Amino acid sequence: MDPSLIIGGILAAGASGLGLSIGAKLVPIGLQAGRDWRTLNRNTNAKEQKLVAQRERSKYQLADPPGRRRDSSIVGLYEDALRRKDGSYTRLYDFPLQTTFNAHESVNESVCDEIGRMLALPKPPGTVMQFRYAVSPDPGRAIAAHLRSRSYDRVYLPACRLHDNNIDFYKALADAGAFRLENASFNITVPVHVPEDNTSRGLSAFVPAVLQEVRTHGIRNLSGAARQAHAGTRDDGVVRRLIDSEAKAYEKAEKVFRFVEMQSPVPLRRVDRAELWEAVYRSHCLNARSIPHLSGVPGLDVRDYLCGESIESGGWYMLHGSTPVAMVSMMRPGDALFATSMRALTAHPGLTFRHTLIAEFVYLDQHQAIKQLDRRMRSVRRTNNRADGRKSMSPEARASLDDLEAVRAHVAGSPEALVQMRFYALVYGDQARTRSELQASLKTLDYNCEQIITAMQSIDGVEAAIEEPAALRSLYPRTLLGEANGQPTGREFMEIANSLAAVAPVESACRGSARPHTLFSTTTGRLTGLSLFDKSLIKSPVVTVYGEPGSGKSTMLARLINDVLASMPDAVVKAVDIGGSLAPHAGSVGARYFRFDINDPKGYNIFDYPELPEGHVASDEYINLIVMDAMILASVKPDDDLAPDLLTKAVKEVLINYARRNGPGRPKCEPTLVHLHAMLESYDFGSHQLNERAVALALALEKYVGNRYLDAPTHPDFLSDSPYDVYELDSLDAFPPDVRMTLANRVATRVIRSIGQLKADGTRTPTLLVFDEVWKLVEYYPTIMRVIQKGARTGRRDNVVTMLATHTYEDFNNIHDVTKTAGCKIIGKQNGDYSRLIADSNLSERAVAAINSIKNVDGEYTQWLLVMGSGHDQIVETIQCDLSPAELWTFTTNAYERDARARVAYLKPEWMQADVIAWLAERYPRGLAAHGLIEIDESLLNSA
Repeated sequence: MDPSLIIGGILAAGASGLGLSIGAKLVPIGLQAGRDWRTLNRNTNAKEQKLVAQRERSKYQLADPPGRRRDSSIVGLYEDALRRKDGSYTRLYDFPLQTTFNAHESVNESVCDEIGRMLALPKPPGTVMQFRYAVSPDPGRAIAAHLRSRSYDRVYLPACRLHDNNIDFYKALADAGAFRLENASFNITVPVHVPEDNTSRGLSAFVPAVLQEVRTHGIRNLSGAARQAHAGTRDDGVVRRLIDSEAKAYEKAEKVFRFVEMQSPVPLRRVDRAELWEAVYRSHCLNARSIPHLSGVPGLDVRDYLCGESIESGGWYMLHGSTPVAMVSMMRPGDALFATSMRALTAHPGLTFRHTLIAEFVYLDQHQAIKQLDRRMRSVRRTNNRADGRKSMSPEARASLDDLEAVRAHVAGSPEALVQMRFYALVYGDQARTRSELQASLKTLDYNCEQIITAMQSIDGVEAAIEEPAALRSLYPRTLLGEANGQPTGREFMEIANSLAAVAPVESACRGSARPHTLFSTTTGRLTGLSLFDKSLIKSPVVTVYGEPGSGKSTMLARLINDVLASMPDAVVKAVDIGGSLAPHAGSVGARYFRFDINDPKGYNIFDYPELPEGHVASDEYINLIVMDAMILASVKPDDDLAPDLLTKAVKEVLINYARRNGPGRPKCEPTLVHLHAMLESYDFGSHQLNERAVALALALEKYVGNRYLDAPTHPDFLSDSPYDVYELDSLDAFPPDVRMTLANRVATRVIRSIGQLKADGTRTPTLLVFDEVWKLVEYYPTIMRVIQKGARTGRRDNVVTMLATHTYEDFNNIHDVTKTAGCKIIGKQNGDYSRLIADSNLSERAVAAINSIKNVDGEYTQWLLVMGSGHDQIVETIQCDLSPAELWTFTTNAYERDARARVAYLKPEWMQADVIAWLAERYPRGLAAHGLIEIDESLLNSA
C-alpha cells in the first residue's frame, strides 16, 4: 500500500475524531446559548439594548440606505446652465407665447418656418431642443392684476356694488377650474466633449480611486474601498473636469446657445441661476412647498436634492411623491402637420386641468441619418422581390417608400436637416395622501387622459395612446425638466425639421391689459382683462362696438361704463343715449339722466367752454365746433365757402373779448348767440361784399336770438360736476326740427369736448365718452357725426376715450376716416354683408369664421370678437361678456325682464332699486328668457 495513503488515512481519522470531540462539547453549549438568548430577549433591559444597537447600526447606513436609489442626470449648476453627468449643458429660456389664434395664416406660418430653420441649424449631433407648454387651472391671474391696479379711493361708489358682484362671479368660476393658466419654456441640451474627459471614465478613474481609498483607510478595508470607488466612478457617464477644462467645455456650449438665440423667431429670455434651480427642483419634487438654498461651492452635486421624492409605478400611472402622473404619447404624427395643428390642444376650452405638453427635437449626425434613410428605402424596395422572382409592392409599402423618397428629396435639394421628434403630454392628478383620495384622483386622471387623447387625435392623421406600464417606467424620468437626452426611446419620428416644427406649442390667447378695469372670459378657456385706456394695446382713443339688434350692445356698454367708474379714480363718463338703453343702469347707480322738456327751458350754451373761467381762448378744434353750430342755425349750404370763414372770424373775436373779462378771481362771464349776432352786424370784415354776407348771416341767426334754449347761459344743472351723465335725445322729439338738431349737436359737442381734471403731475383723470345707437344719430341727427369726427381725434393726449356703438359698419360712412383706424373694435353677432368691416379691419379668415360662429345664450353670456391694433401687431380674440345675476337684472333690455323689474318695484314700494335687483337675482339668477318665462311668480314676494 502506498505510504501516502496510509498517512492520509491516519490524519483524516484523527481530524474526524477531533471534530467529533469538539462537536460533542459545542452542541450542549449552543443549545444552552439558544435558551439563554430567548430568555434575554424576553427581558426588558435586553430589548432596550437591542434598540440602542439598531440605532447605532442605522448611523452607518445613512450613507448607503436600503433600497434602490433614484438617480438623475443632472449633477450641478454651472453659471446659468445645468451641468449634466455626461458633460453636456442645458440652458432654460422663457418662451413668449404668440397671440395668433385669429391672426392671418401667413403670420402663423412665418413663426413655424422660423422655428423649423432654428431646428435645422448645424449643431453638435445629439443636441436636444425641448419645448414645454405647461397648463394649470387659473386661480384668477387677471382678477389679481385687476385688484392690484384697482383704486379704492375716489371711485364712484354706487357702481362698486355691481362691479364687486362681477368679480365674485368670475372668482367662483376660477375656483371651479373653468380657466387655464399657461406657461411655455424652451431648453436646449448641448453635448460637449473635451480631450480631458477620457481620463475621467472607466478604469482610468476607478483604479486611482481605489488606490486613494486604500491610502486613506488601509489595506484591510480593500473590499470597502473597491465598493466606494465603484460607487463614485462607475461608468455612468459622470465627467470630472479641472476648472480650466470646464470653462473650455462651457464656452463650446455657449456658442451653440448664442447661435440658437440669434435665430429664434421670438425673443428668448435666459432664465437666471435662481429661477433655473427653482424650475428644475419643482419639476423633480412635485410635493415641494419651498426651494432649498444651494451653497456657492463649485461642483456641488445636486442629485440628492432632486431625488428626494420617490417615483413609484402604479401600472398605467406613476406616483411621483403623492401626485399620480400619466403619460400620453403621440404614436403617429399624422399625414401633414400645419402651423395651426396644435390649436387642437392649446385652444381647447376643456383642457384646463394640469398637464404639460412636451415636444423634443434631437439633432442628428446628418451623414449617418441620411445613410439610415437610404437603408430604410432599400429595405422597403426589397419587399418587391417575391420568392418566384416576380416583383410586387403592397400599397402600404408603396406609400411608405413615397414618404421616404419625399424626405430624401427635401434633404438633397434644400438646406434642410433631419431631426427626430418626440411628443407627449404629462397629465397630473390631484395629490393623494390616502387610498380614497388616490382612487378619486385616478378617476379624474383617467378622464383627463381621455380628453387629451381625443384632442390629439382630432389632428388629421395623428394617433395617440396612454403609455403602457413598462414603457412608462422608462420614459417618465426623462420627461422631468433637464433630463431629456438624445438616446432613442422608441417614440421618435425622423423627418425634416420644417415638417415637424408645427408640433411646437407656441400659441396662446391674449393676456390682456396689465391694469384691467374689465374682465372677460374667452372661448378658449382663459380669463383676460381689458383697459380701454391701455395705450400700449389701444393706440387710437376711439372704440367701436358693432352688433345686430339684440346682440347685447347696450349691455356691453353698461358693463364697460360701470367697470370704469368702479375701478379708476376720478373717472368721468358722459353718454348720449337714444331709446333709453342705458336708462336701467343709470337709474340703478344714480347717474344724472338728462331729458329735455319743452316746458322747462334750460339753456345749453355752446359758447361756454372749460377754459373760459380761467380767461383762456378756446382751442381751434372747439372754435370749429361753435362755427358748425352757427352754420346749422343759419342754414349755410355745404358749398358755401365764404360763410365758414366769416363765422370763424366773428366767433374768435367774441371769444377773445369775453376771455378778457374772465380770469382767476373774477365772476364768470360767458357770451351767447346774441353776441355772435351783434359781432356779425358790427364787425368790419374788410370789404363791402364780406360785410353784406356777414349781415345776411346775422339776419339768419336773428330768429334764434333770445331763445331760452339756444341764446342763454348754460343752466346750472349742466354745470355741476358729476362722474356719470347720460343725455337722452328721444326727449327732443317735441322740439322744432331746427332747435332739436341744434340741441342734439350741442349735447354731442359738450360730450365730445369733455376732459378730465388736470392733476398735479400734469396728467388728466380718465374720461369715457359713449354714443349708443349711432344708427339713429345718422338717421335723425346726421350733423352729430361731423361733431364726433372733429372731436374724437384729440382724446389720446387728454386721456379721453370715445366709444361708438351701432348695428353695422356702414353707419359710420361719414366718419370712416376716424372709425377705420379705431384703436379697438368690439364686433358682435352680424347679419348681412360686412365685407367692408373685414377689409378695413384686415381680419383673417379665422377671425371672420369666429364672427360667424358667435353664439349668445340668454341669461348666460354674449360673445364678441375683440380687435386691437393693426398689421402684424394686431391682437384678435373672441371674448365672452359673462354677467353675474345682479348685473343681468341691472343691464337687461329684455322687455319681459324690464317689466318684471318694474313690477317688483311697484309691489314693494319700500324697497330701493338695489333691493329689487337683489331679490330678482336671488330668485331668477339667469333671468326669465333663459328659462322661457315671461313673468315672475309674484307669490314669492309674500315671503320676502
